[in-house]
Amino acid sequence: MLLNRAPKALVERPPSVSVDWQRRLEEWLSIALSSNFRRVFKLQHEMLDAVVALETDIRSTQAKRKANKVTIPDLKAAGDYARIREVQGIVSSLEDDISALQYLRDCTLFVGDTIASRILEVDTIKHMAGFQAPGFLSGKDGLDSEVYAAEKFYREGWLVLFNDLTHSIRIGDLTLKGDVTRTFEVKASAEAYASEDAARQIVTPILIHDYIKNDWSPYPTALQENTDIARKGAMAHGATRVSSGIKEEWHFEVPGELYRGIRRSEVAVLRKGCKHYLAARGRNSEQLLQAVNDVTSSGDWIAGSVRTRVVEYGDVPPFSRWLKPEGTVEVISGDVIIIAAINLQALADLFSKSLVEIEWGKKCDDLLPIKFTPKFQTDPKYHVQRVNICDWHRLKMLYAFCSAETFVHICAFMLSPAVVQQLEERKGQ
Repeated sequence: MLLNRAPKALVERPPSVSVDWQRRLEEWLSIALSSNFRRVFKLQHEMLDAVVALETDIRSTQAKRKANKVTIPDLKAAGDYARIREVQGIVSSLEDDISALQYLRDCTLFVGDTIASRILEVDTIKHMAGFQAPGFLSGKDGLDSEVYAAEKFYREGWLVLFNDLTHSIRIGDLTLKGDVTRTFEVKASAEAYASEDAARQIVTPILIHDYIKNDWSPYPTALQENTDIARKGAMAHGATRVSSGIKEEWHFEVPGELYRGIRRSEVAVLRKGCKHYLAARGRNSEQLLQAVNDVTSSGDWIAGSVRTRVVEYGDVPPFSRWLKPEGTVEVISGDVIIIAAINLQALADLFSKSLVEIEWGKKCDDLLPIKFTPKFQTDPKYHVQRVNICDWHRLKMLYAFCSAETFVHICAFMLSPAVVQQLEERKGQ
């Protein structure tokens, strides 16, 4: 049985994406994946305009919904039930419109994630994603200054990313990639840089970039709001990155195999170790659901539809890196559904070969509890986390064509004496 969600949720269709928007997204993805950054930089300006227009429509539609909803109490008092049903229908239709507009905004940001994944290493993105989403671009103070600064940096030779056009980069306004990587915070006035919030937005990326470069930082790599920065830094225990040396295995060939499979039959099922991939055209969603139920009927499983990545898990590499632009748009629009499912007992058997036992619980969440118990000797002074380690790699296994074997190897390494040795060596530096 599936532990992390109801099977039917895997085949639900997304909000409608018009043919015009599908063509637009395909063109954008083709540019985002190209090697011509001049076109990519120009594309981001077009995306900015599109996001602002979508946000304007969202706010306008929300206002219409609110205006209709506030009439319902008076209609109830007047006993006009026919009009109430009519207004409720209007409100429901407006809510569908809002969902569709918000989804198009998410799709645009997904293209931005694709650009980010071309410019930055996945580990950099991981550390820049764990912050609060910035909210709407439209009406943002300093947006004009941000565009001006981006054009200046681009002329100086930097690859420039507008962070607000992504789900994945949630700190700072611009990411600059040259011989080094920088994150730049743009304010509309000099006075705005003097606030504590501005200091956090400026200092935190510096700490993260330093941490990624040196594998060690005496300061925290995330600073809380309303916290004195100097005091926080002085009290920090520091942070250390360890390197597993494990070459991650990615199933680059899987999308092609699945597409060939759904050309031959209604549903394609492919097994890679303890990981199963299932795919179908959207019109065959019922057959796909039956196939999911058949595959997961015995034992405990976790599963996810890769389309989830359009709106969630911004630190996970976007599936657009594995599919052609037209294939990516088919997944975004729900015309093709691709599901990854992992058998937890088979995963436990893999862990057993690495001398680690796992136990899991049931929870309607991709990060349901997994407890890890190593069967090898560990340093008693080293207190390692034993529950839900390497969650980022677990999500990559579900949503980014990363192999289950990679997840197992990295988790086992993080529990191993080799980590203690690296920490001791870094401590002595």
